[in-house]
Amino acid sequence: MESLILRNKGRKKFIFTPFRIAVLATLLFILILTIVAMTSLKLYGRFDLTVTKRYSLSEQTVRILENTRKEVKALGFFTPSVSQQEETIALLKLFSDTTRFFSYEIINPEKNPGSTRQFGKIVPGTLVLESGKRWEKLPKTDEASIVSAIIRITQEEARKIYFTIGHGEQYLDDTTESGLARTKNMLESIGYDVSAVNLLKTASVPPDADVIVISGPKKDFFIDELDELYEYVKKGGSLLVMIDPIPLPGIEGFTRRFGIHLGNGVIIDKSRKLAGSDFLVTLVDQYSTHEITEEIDSVSIFPLSRSVKGTGLREEGITLFPLVRTSEASWLETDVMDLFQKGIFTFDELADERGPLILAIAGEFEGSLRKEQQRYGRIVVYGDSDFIKNTYFDQGANGDLFIRSIFWLTKEKDLSASPPMDREFSPMILTKPQIQLLFWLAVVLLPLFALITGVLVIRKVRWQG
Repeated sequence: MESLILRNKGRKKFIFTPFRIAVLATLLFILILTIVAMTSLKLYGRFDLTVTKRYSLSEQTVRILENTRKEVKALGFFTPSVSQQEETIALLKLFSDTTRFFSYEIINPEKNPGSTRQFGKIVPGTLVLESGKRWEKLPKTDEASIVSAIIRITQEEARKIYFTIGHGEQYLDDTTESGLARTKNMLESIGYDVSAVNLLKTASVPPDADVIVISGPKKDFFIDELDELYEYVKKGGSLLVMIDPIPLPGIEGFTRRFGIHLGNGVIIDKSRKLAGSDFLVTLVDQYSTHEITEEIDSVSIFPLSRSVKGTGLREEGITLFPLVRTSEASWLETDVMDLFQKGIFTFDELADERGPLILAIAGEFEGSLRKEQQRYGRIVVYGDSDFIKNTYFDQGANGDLFIRSIFWLTKEKDLSASPPMDREFSPMILTKPQIQLLFWLAVVLLPLFALITGVLVIRKVRWQG
């Protein structure tokens, strides 16, 4: 092969031999790799293509980390035999990549026994989070546990949420299908202090209450209790009311003081029937533009619900925001006697109310300002309480809707994204038409197509033979 000669005036001839060309190409390739590597360190990016975003932090976690201004350090005590070490390290790296205020260190407790002394007994696989003089050992190393610990060790004081009792309300510690243990655990996992309160015994709303929750009472409240709650909201407190289709004149009159009317009947929607249930379980996917619902894009499930709507009669300074609406095919069935005793439900143009119906509404009372916290009174009313029971809390957007209501009521703007839910459990909610479509596709059409194709192939082979 002839050599290529580069002639330069006043310089010696430089000959590009094949060997020298190969060396220069190798050096150029190494230079390009070095530039790419250095650029990647500055411009780091990753993509999570899993359906449940298993390898990404939730929106709520990112929002919390972005608003955290205290240094948080995670200490992972792992030995080589701990199985979840790599998974935990990858999760901690996601946290540290999100904010400069979070860092982590992996320690082998067998080689460094002195590092565990201040934390007491440490079992390999334990994760410790510390911020300033506060620290906490985590029993689990998943995203929800880590972000919950970050909230607890960085906030000055936990928000107080009280659930009323004494009127047949659901129990917080009840782990059965109709209990609220799942709701309580979720609230506590994101840093809230949850307790029960009997307003008849306390004679007033607890002074440290950030939110009062009324969930599914079976008996009416006394007028003194309702007066206390009204004054509490009027002076800047926050109230969450979830009422089932049960006649409660006291509660119904109480909500009307805020300009909120509770419908006297049960919502029926034949077009959005949940598979395996009756028409009393309402599926909802129509949400208004509001802080509570603006980022919710999945279906909510409301078993046995009533309508909620604003009225023109309200005190000056109260602004109402509809949150959730049913479909146009729904209606409010007022003949409850025939509905439950005879199972008869047909739309009556004169007595029933045609949809779409409002199922939840939020209100802000710009009356007397709670000046030490600079906030106005707020109220959220749902025409159902079953949607946060243990059975339904993790179904669809139910838990998300409830938690975001609490965030809005406590004015937690930095916590207004979706909470980190269990990503292993992601149920698919199918309506009756969707199940019928799957049946015709999987059981009828696809096998029929395969059968016809097979018959045509056999006939063609025989014809050619």
